[in-house]
Amino acid sequence: MASMRAVVAERPDGPDGLVLREVPRPEPRPGWALVRVEAFGLNRSEYKTLKGYAGDAVTFPRILGIELVGVVDAVHGDAPAVPPGTTVAALMGEMGRAFDGGYAEYALVPEHQLIALDTTLPWEVLGALPETFLTAAGSLQHLGLQEGETLLLRGGTSSVGLACLELARAAGVRVIATTRSDAKGRRLTELGAAGIVLDGDGFAERARAVLPEGGANGAVDLIGGPAVLETLRLLRPGATVCNSGSLSDVWVIPDFEPIAMIPSGRKLTVFHSDLVHDAQVGGPLLRAVVEQVERGEVVPNIDAVYPLEQTIDAHRRMAANEATGKLVVLPHAATA
Repeated sequence: MASMRAVVAERPDGPDGLVLREVPRPEPRPGWALVRVEAFGLNRSEYKTLKGYAGDAVTFPRILGIELVGVVDAVHGDAPAVPPGTTVAALMGEMGRAFDGGYAEYALVPEHQLIALDTTLPWEVLGALPETFLTAAGSLQHLGLQEGETLLLRGGTSSVGLACLELARAAGVRVIATTRSDAKGRRLTELGAAGIVLDGDGFAERARAVLPEGGANGAVDLIGGPAVLETLRLLRPGATVCNSGSLSDVWVIPDFEPIAMIPSGRKLTVFHSDLVHDAQVGGPLLRAVVEQVERGEVVPNIDAVYPLEQTIDAHRRMAANEATGKLVVLPHAATA
Protein backbone atom coordinates (compact mmCIF):
# COMPACT_ATOMS: atom_id res chain seq x y z
CA MET A 1 0.00 0.00 0.00
CA ALA A 2 1.27 3.48 -0.90
CA SER A 3 2.12 5.82 1.96
CA MET A 4 2.19 9.58 2.53
CA ARG A 5 3.28 12.08 5.15
CA ALA A 6 0.62 13.63 7.36
CA VAL A 7 0.47 15.74 10.50
CA VAL A 8 -1.68 13.71 12.87
CA ALA A 9 -3.44 15.07 15.94
CA GLU A 10 -2.87 12.24 18.40
CA ARG A 11 -4.55 13.91 21.37
CA PRO A 12 -6.13 17.26 22.35
CA ASP A 13 -2.94 18.79 23.77
CA GLY A 14 -2.49 22.00 21.78
CA PRO A 15 0.39 22.02 19.27
CA ASP A 16 2.11 19.32 21.35
CA GLY A 17 -0.65 16.93 20.31
CA LEU A 18 0.50 17.07 16.65
CA VAL A 19 2.98 14.55 15.22
CA LEU A 20 4.39 14.18 11.69
CA ARG A 21 3.80 10.59 10.61
CA GLU A 22 4.07 8.26 7.61
CA VAL A 23 0.56 6.88 7.11
CA PRO A 24 -1.25 4.86 4.41
CA ARG A 25 -2.38 6.90 1.43
CA PRO A 26 -6.16 6.63 1.07
CA GLU A 27 -7.73 5.04 -2.01
CA PRO A 28 -10.60 6.63 -3.97
CA ARG A 29 -14.01 5.06 -3.47
CA PRO A 30 -17.47 5.73 -4.90
CA GLY A 31 -18.37 9.38 -4.42
CA TRP A 32 -14.93 10.29 -3.05
CA ALA A 33 -11.84 11.58 -4.90
CA LEU A 34 -8.18 11.48 -3.92
CA VAL A 35 -6.66 14.97 -3.98
CA ARG A 36 -2.95 15.74 -4.01
CA VAL A 37 -2.86 18.54 -1.43
CA GLU A 38 -0.71 21.43 -2.64
CA ALA A 39 -1.57 23.89 0.14
CA PHE A 40 -3.74 24.30 3.19
CA GLY A 41 -4.36 27.15 5.59
CA LEU A 42 -4.45 26.94 9.37
CA ASN A 43 -7.67 27.90 11.14
CA ARG A 44 -8.71 28.78 14.67
CA SER A 45 -11.21 25.91 14.65
CA GLU A 46 -8.28 23.47 14.35
CA TYR A 47 -6.58 25.23 17.24
CA LYS A 48 -9.77 24.84 19.27
CA THR A 49 -9.97 21.15 18.37
CA LEU A 50 -6.44 20.72 19.70
CA LYS A 51 -7.56 22.47 22.88
CA GLY A 52 -10.28 19.85 23.32
CA TYR A 53 -13.20 22.16 22.60
CA ALA A 54 -14.72 19.86 19.96
CA GLY A 55 -15.69 17.28 22.57
CA ASP A 56 -17.05 14.06 21.09
CA ALA A 57 -17.36 15.60 17.61
CA VAL A 58 -13.70 14.76 16.90
CA THR A 59 -12.04 11.47 17.83
CA PHE A 60 -8.28 11.01 18.00
CA PRO A 61 -6.01 10.25 16.26
CA ARG A 62 -7.23 12.47 13.43
CA ILE A 63 -5.64 14.27 10.49
CA LEU A 64 -6.98 17.80 10.98
CA GLY A 65 -7.54 20.43 8.31
CA ILE A 66 -10.90 21.94 7.38
CA GLU A 67 -9.65 23.29 4.03
CA LEU A 68 -7.27 22.46 1.22
CA VAL A 69 -6.36 23.26 -2.36
CA GLY A 70 -4.71 20.88 -4.79
CA VAL A 71 -5.19 18.68 -7.83
CA VAL A 72 -7.50 15.70 -8.23
CA ASP A 73 -5.14 12.72 -8.36
CA ALA A 74 -7.48 9.73 -8.70
CA VAL A 75 -11.20 8.95 -8.76
CA HIS A 76 -13.43 5.89 -8.60
CA GLY A 77 -15.36 4.95 -11.74
CA ASP A 78 -15.57 6.36 -15.24
CA ALA A 79 -17.84 9.38 -14.69
CA PRO A 80 -16.38 11.46 -11.86
CA ALA A 81 -17.88 14.80 -10.89
CA VAL A 82 -14.41 16.36 -11.20
CA PRO A 83 -11.86 14.57 -13.42
CA PRO A 84 -8.22 13.92 -12.50
CA GLY A 85 -5.88 16.82 -13.18
CA THR A 86 -8.44 19.47 -12.12
CA THR A 87 -7.33 22.18 -9.70
CA VAL A 88 -9.74 22.16 -6.77
CA ALA A 89 -10.48 23.59 -3.36
CA ALA A 90 -12.46 21.96 -0.56
CA LEU A 91 -13.55 23.10 2.88
CA MET A 92 -15.65 22.18 5.88
CA GLY A 93 -18.33 19.51 5.53
CA GLU A 94 -16.79 17.65 8.52
CA MET A 95 -13.41 17.45 6.77
CA GLY A 96 -10.72 17.18 9.44
CA ARG A 97 -13.38 16.31 12.01
CA ALA A 98 -15.55 13.30 11.10
CA PHE A 99 -13.00 12.22 8.46
CA ASP A 100 -9.35 13.05 7.77
CA GLY A 101 -8.60 16.50 6.41
CA GLY A 102 -5.96 18.52 4.66
CA TYR A 103 -2.89 18.26 6.94
CA ALA A 104 -1.33 15.69 4.60
CA GLU A 105 0.19 15.15 1.18
CA TYR A 106 -3.07 13.58 -0.02
CA ALA A 107 -6.68 13.71 1.18
CA LEU A 108 -9.82 11.76 0.34
CA VAL A 109 -12.67 14.24 -0.19
CA PRO A 110 -16.36 13.80 -1.07
CA GLU A 111 -16.81 14.77 -4.71
CA HIS A 112 -19.67 17.19 -3.95
CA GLN A 113 -17.22 19.29 -1.91
CA LEU A 114 -14.70 19.75 -4.72
CA ILE A 115 -14.75 23.30 -6.08
CA ALA A 116 -13.13 23.28 -9.53
CA LEU A 117 -10.92 26.32 -10.16
CA ASP A 118 -9.35 27.67 -13.33
CA THR A 119 -6.46 29.78 -12.07
CA THR A 120 -2.69 30.19 -12.20
CA LEU A 121 -2.38 31.75 -8.75
CA PRO A 122 0.57 30.34 -6.76
CA TRP A 123 -0.38 27.55 -4.38
CA GLU A 124 0.41 29.55 -1.26
CA VAL A 125 -1.93 32.32 -2.43
CA LEU A 126 -4.72 29.94 -3.42
CA GLY A 127 -4.29 28.07 -0.14
CA ALA A 128 -4.94 31.23 1.84
CA LEU A 129 -8.39 31.80 0.34
CA PRO A 130 -11.08 29.11 0.82
CA GLU A 131 -12.16 29.09 4.47
CA THR A 132 -10.98 32.59 5.33
CA PHE A 133 -12.42 34.49 2.40
CA LEU A 134 -15.67 32.53 2.17
CA THR A 135 -16.28 33.27 5.85
CA ALA A 136 -15.53 36.94 5.23
CA ALA A 137 -17.65 37.13 2.08
CA GLY A 138 -20.58 35.35 3.71
CA SER A 139 -20.41 37.57 6.80
CA LEU A 140 -20.38 40.75 4.73
CA GLN A 141 -23.30 39.49 2.63
CA HIS A 142 -25.41 39.33 5.79
CA LEU A 143 -24.78 43.04 6.40
CA GLY A 144 -25.68 44.35 2.95
CA LEU A 145 -23.41 47.40 3.26
CA GLN A 146 -23.29 49.98 0.47
CA GLU A 147 -20.37 51.99 -0.88
CA GLY A 148 -19.46 54.79 1.53
CA GLU A 149 -21.02 53.13 4.59
CA THR A 150 -19.01 52.21 7.69
CA LEU A 151 -18.15 48.71 8.90
CA LEU A 152 -17.00 48.09 12.47
CA LEU A 153 -14.62 45.12 12.33
CA ARG A 154 -13.85 43.47 15.67
CA GLY A 155 -10.71 41.31 15.61
CA GLY A 156 -9.31 42.97 12.51
CA THR A 157 -5.85 41.36 12.48
CA SER A 158 -7.10 37.77 12.41
CA SER A 159 -6.99 36.08 9.01
CA VAL A 160 -10.77 36.40 8.61
CA GLY A 161 -10.61 39.99 9.84
CA LEU A 162 -8.02 40.89 7.21
CA ALA A 163 -10.12 39.17 4.54
CA CYS A 164 -13.15 41.25 5.63
CA LEU A 165 -11.01 44.36 5.42
CA GLU A 166 -9.88 43.49 1.89
CA LEU A 167 -13.35 42.66 0.58
CA ALA A 168 -15.01 45.65 2.24
CA ARG A 169 -12.32 48.06 1.05
CA ALA A 170 -12.66 46.71 -2.51
CA ALA A 171 -16.42 47.39 -2.30
CA GLY A 172 -15.87 50.99 -1.21
CA VAL A 173 -16.93 50.40 2.40
CA ARG A 174 -15.17 52.41 5.11
CA VAL A 175 -13.66 50.09 7.75
CA ILE A 176 -13.03 50.88 11.41
CA ALA A 177 -11.03 47.93 12.76
CA THR A 178 -10.15 46.85 16.28
CA THR A 179 -7.03 45.19 17.64
CA ARG A 180 -5.22 44.71 20.94
CA SER A 181 -1.85 45.79 19.50
CA ASP A 182 -0.58 49.22 18.46
CA ALA A 183 1.86 47.58 16.03
CA LYS A 184 -0.87 45.49 14.41
CA GLY A 185 -3.06 48.59 14.29
CA ARG A 186 -0.45 50.33 12.17
CA ARG A 187 -0.49 47.34 9.83
CA LEU A 188 -4.29 47.63 9.50
CA THR A 189 -3.90 51.28 8.56
CA GLU A 190 -1.36 50.36 5.90
CA LEU A 191 -3.87 47.87 4.48
CA GLY A 192 -6.59 50.47 4.14
CA ALA A 193 -8.50 50.68 7.43
CA ALA A 194 -9.97 54.17 7.86
CA GLY A 195 -9.62 54.04 11.63
CA ILE A 196 -8.19 51.85 14.39
CA VAL A 197 -9.59 51.30 17.87
CA LEU A 198 -7.65 49.45 20.57
CA ASP A 199 -9.63 46.80 22.44
CA GLY A 200 -9.61 46.72 26.23
CA ASP A 201 -10.83 49.01 28.99
CA GLY A 202 -12.54 52.10 27.61
CA PHE A 203 -13.05 50.52 24.18
CA ALA A 204 -16.60 51.76 23.68
CA GLU A 205 -15.68 55.39 24.31
CA ARG A 206 -12.71 55.19 21.94
CA ALA A 207 -14.87 53.55 19.28
CA ARG A 208 -17.62 56.18 19.45
CA ALA A 209 -14.99 58.87 18.92
CA VAL A 210 -13.96 57.29 15.61
CA LEU A 211 -17.31 56.00 14.30
CA PRO A 212 -19.80 58.25 12.49
CA GLU A 213 -22.41 59.97 14.59
CA GLY A 214 -25.17 57.47 15.30
CA GLY A 215 -22.85 54.46 14.98
CA ALA A 216 -21.64 51.97 12.38
CA ASN A 217 -23.81 50.76 9.49
CA GLY A 218 -22.87 47.17 10.30
CA ALA A 219 -20.32 45.07 12.15
CA VAL A 220 -18.46 41.79 11.85
CA ASP A 221 -17.55 40.54 15.32
CA LEU A 222 -14.83 37.89 15.37
CA ILE A 223 -14.18 38.15 19.12
CA GLY A 224 -17.44 36.62 20.29
CA GLY A 225 -18.92 36.17 23.75
CA PRO A 226 -19.86 39.30 25.72
CA ALA A 227 -17.96 41.48 23.20
CA VAL A 228 -20.92 41.01 20.85
CA LEU A 229 -23.16 42.98 23.21
CA GLU A 230 -20.65 45.82 23.23
CA THR A 231 -20.55 45.73 19.43
CA LEU A 232 -24.35 45.90 19.19
CA ARG A 233 -24.36 49.11 21.22
CA LEU A 234 -22.05 50.75 18.66
CA LEU A 235 -24.50 50.34 15.73
CA ARG A 236 -27.00 52.79 14.35
CA PRO A 237 -30.70 51.72 14.36
CA GLY A 238 -31.47 49.08 11.74
CA ALA A 239 -27.86 47.86 11.52
CA THR A 240 -26.69 44.26 11.97
CA VAL A 241 -23.83 42.53 13.80
CA CYS A 242 -22.63 39.28 12.24
CA ASN A 243 -20.76 37.19 14.82
CA SER A 244 -18.50 34.91 12.80
CA GLY A 245 -15.77 33.96 15.26
CA SER A 246 -14.73 33.52 18.88
CA LEU A 247 -11.16 34.77 19.14
CA SER A 248 -11.80 35.32 22.84
CA ASP A 249 -12.32 31.56 23.32
CA VAL A 250 -15.59 32.49 25.04
CA TRP A 251 -18.53 30.65 23.47
CA VAL A 252 -21.47 31.99 25.48
CA ILE A 253 -22.89 35.25 26.80
CA PRO A 254 -23.60 34.63 30.49
CA ASP A 255 -27.20 35.21 31.58
CA PHE A 256 -28.10 36.40 28.09
CA GLU A 257 -31.41 38.30 28.09
CA PRO A 258 -32.14 39.42 24.49
CA ILE A 259 -34.82 41.99 25.33
CA ALA A 260 -32.68 43.62 27.98
CA MET A 261 -29.31 43.33 26.26
CA ILE A 262 -29.91 43.97 22.54
CA PRO A 263 -30.46 47.67 21.81
CA SER A 264 -33.81 48.31 20.19
CA GLY A 265 -33.76 48.07 16.40
CA ARG A 266 -30.31 46.51 16.15
CA LYS A 267 -29.95 43.00 14.76
CA LEU A 268 -27.70 40.04 15.56
CA THR A 269 -26.91 37.19 13.20
CA VAL A 270 -24.14 34.66 12.58
CA PHE A 271 -22.38 33.11 9.60
CA HIS A 272 -21.65 29.38 9.55
CA SER A 273 -19.00 28.56 6.96
CA ASP A 274 -20.26 24.98 6.84
CA LEU A 275 -23.08 26.35 4.66
CA VAL A 276 -20.64 26.76 1.77
CA HIS A 277 -18.97 23.34 1.88
CA ASP A 278 -21.08 22.12 -1.05
CA ALA A 279 -19.40 23.14 -4.31
CA GLN A 280 -22.68 24.37 -5.77
CA VAL A 281 -22.94 26.92 -2.95
CA GLY A 282 -19.32 27.76 -2.19
CA GLY A 283 -18.02 27.52 -5.75
CA PRO A 284 -19.44 30.81 -7.08
CA LEU A 285 -18.31 32.71 -3.97
CA LEU A 286 -14.76 31.32 -4.08
CA ARG A 287 -14.37 31.78 -7.83
CA ALA A 288 -15.40 35.44 -7.44
CA VAL A 289 -12.73 35.93 -4.76
CA VAL A 290 -10.09 34.20 -6.90
CA GLU A 291 -10.90 36.58 -9.77
CA GLN A 292 -10.57 39.60 -7.44
CA VAL A 293 -7.15 38.35 -6.31
CA GLU A 294 -6.08 37.75 -9.92
CA ARG A 295 -7.09 41.34 -10.81
CA GLY A 296 -5.16 42.73 -7.84
CA GLU A 297 -8.28 44.11 -6.15
CA VAL A 298 -7.87 41.92 -3.08
CA VAL A 299 -4.70 40.77 -1.29
CA PRO A 300 -4.68 37.50 0.68
CA ASN A 301 -2.43 38.87 3.48
CA ILE A 302 -0.32 35.80 4.13
CA ASP A 303 1.62 35.94 7.39
CA ALA A 304 3.98 33.00 6.76
CA VAL A 305 4.36 29.88 4.61
CA TYR A 306 5.66 26.57 6.01
CA PRO A 307 6.59 23.11 4.71
CA LEU A 308 4.57 20.20 6.12
CA GLU A 309 7.18 19.27 8.73
CA GLN A 310 6.88 22.74 10.28
CA THR A 311 3.10 22.62 10.72
CA ILE A 312 3.58 22.30 14.48
CA ASP A 313 5.67 25.51 14.49
CA ALA A 314 2.89 27.23 12.55
CA HIS A 315 0.36 26.09 15.15
CA ARG A 316 2.53 27.47 17.94
CA ARG A 317 2.62 30.82 16.15
CA MET A 318 -1.17 30.79 15.86
CA ALA A 319 -1.63 29.74 19.50
CA ALA A 320 0.61 32.62 20.63
CA ASN A 321 -1.45 35.12 18.57
CA GLU A 322 1.73 36.22 16.80
CA ALA A 323 0.39 36.04 13.26
CA THR A 324 -1.06 38.95 11.33
CA GLY A 325 -2.76 37.18 8.45
CA LYS A 326 -3.02 33.64 7.17
CA LEU A 327 -0.61 30.81 7.98
CA VAL A 328 -0.24 28.49 4.97
CA VAL A 329 1.43 25.08 4.64
CA LEU A 330 2.77 23.55 1.41
CA PRO A 331 2.87 19.76 1.92
CA HIS A 332 5.12 19.04 -1.07
CA ALA A 333 7.50 21.97 -0.63
CA ALA A 334 11.18 21.10 -0.73
CA THR A 335 13.12 22.03 2.41
CA ALA A 336 16.74 23.05 2.68
